[in-house]
Amino acid sequence: MEMLLCVGVGEFEINPTDVKIGDTPIASLGSTARYRIYGPGESLADEPARLWWHNSTEVGSTSTGGAGLTLTTTTTVSQQFTGESVLVADHVLTVPEGAGWFPLGWDSGMIARIEVPYPYTYTGPVDGRATVVSGPHLPMLKPFVGMRIEISGANAGEYVVASYTPEVPGTPEVPGSASMVTGSAAPTRFDFNVTPLSFTVSRGASDFPVALTTATTDLAGLVSAVNAALAGTPLVASASSGCLRIAEQAAPFTGTGLTITGVVVDILGASPVFATGVKSEAATDGQDASMTMAYDGALQL
Repeated sequence: MEMLLCVGVGEFEINPTDVKIGDTPIASLGSTARYRIYGPGESLADEPARLWWHNSTEVGSTSTGGAGLTLTTTTTVSQQFTGESVLVADHVLTVPEGAGWFPLGWDSGMIARIEVPYPYTYTGPVDGRATVVSGPHLPMLKPFVGMRIEISGANAGEYVVASYTPEVPGTPEVPGSASMVTGSAAPTRFDFNVTPLSFTVSRGASDFPVALTTATTDLAGLVSAVNAALAGTPLVASASSGCLRIAEQAAPFTGTGLTITGVVVDILGASPVFATGVKSEAATDGQDASMTMAYDGALQL
C-alpha cells in the first residue's frame, strides 16, 4: 500500500519516532515499511504515491446480479488474546504448549492488532549523573542528540536526547592455530652420541635451545629426545608423515612464527616448511546502545 499525505504548509520538525501507523512507530516495523519526508519545493516526480486515483462510477455487480459490491458476513468473535504467553518469530506467532490458544473464531483474513513490547534498561549511576537508557532495540529509534522522545508510565514526560552511544558488537572466540616447522625430508641420522647436534628454536623474542647428544635409533626416539630438551617450554615435537615437526603445543596460540638457528639438515631436511599460526582470541561481550535524556535541555533523567 502506498500513501502520500500532507502535513501542512511550510517546514515541520518530524522525528523518526513521530512517524507512526496508528500507535506503531514505523521504525519498529523494520524493512516491511518505509517513508520519506519531502520538504517545501522538493520534486515528487519519482514518488509513485503521487499518482491520483479517481473513484469509478461503476463498481460492478454482486453474485445475485445487483449493482454494488458483495460484503462479507459480520461475525462476533472474542477480540482479546487471553493466553499466558506467545512466541514471536518474524511474522509467525506461536502459543507454547499449555499456555492457551488463540480465541475461537479467529480465522485467516482477519486483521489483528499486535503490540510487542521492547524492553529497555534504566541505570542510575551512583555518582548522580544522568540515568542511562540502554537496550538491544534502542537503535531502531534512530536517536540523535536533540531528538524529542515522549515517555509514558514512570517518569512520564517529554524529553530531549542529551547523549547517544551506538552499540558495540561482540566478537566471537578465535581458537587459533599453532605455529610450526615441519621437516622437508625424513631424518638421515640418529647417532647423536657420535656427532652431537645443537640448534635453537625461536618464537618472537623467546629462544629454546635443543642439544641432541645420545643415540635415538629412529624417528620416535628423535621425537622423544627433542621433547626432553623442550620440556617446560611452550613447544612440542611430533612425527608428521615420516618427518620431524616442532610446533606450539597448546592454546592460547601467539600467532608468531617459529625460526630455527643452527644446522638442522640432518633432522629437518634442506628446506623445512615454516607455518605461522593464528593468534587465539577470547570472545568479547557486545555493548548495547545507550542514551541519556534531559527535560528540554535542562535537568537530565
